[in-house]
Amino acid sequence: MQDLENRAKVSAENQKNRVERLAKKKANVAWSDKTLKKEVRDKRKEKNAKKKRWLQAQQSQPSSSTPVIPQKRGLEAEDEDEDDEDDWAELAREERMAKKVKKGEFTQLEFDAEFMS
Repeated sequence: MQDLENRAKVSAENQKNRVERLAKKKANVAWSDKTLKKEVRDKRKEKNAKKKRWLQAQQSQPSSSTPVIPQKRGLEAEDEDEDDEDDWAELAREERMAKKVKKGEFTQLEFDAEFMS
């Protein structure tokens, strides 16, 4: 009887030690975090790829139920671009004139007369 009790104790201790060893081994494995991160990254990439394919399919076959994505540039954008170019050209001209005033090629009165009107 004692032999069976001793075997039961030893087997329980062995099982306990085995569980502890497995836990330590799992905790000490350096690459485990990297593999988990890689799996998460791969899932995210796959999800993004599916979304991209779906968006391309939606854009290639527009239907009346799906909203049409407006163009980024329209007539209004072209008008604004022309105005911006004119503004930049005016600013550059003013900057050149200011440098000439600083050098003494023009007077401050000439500069004011040109740009204050």
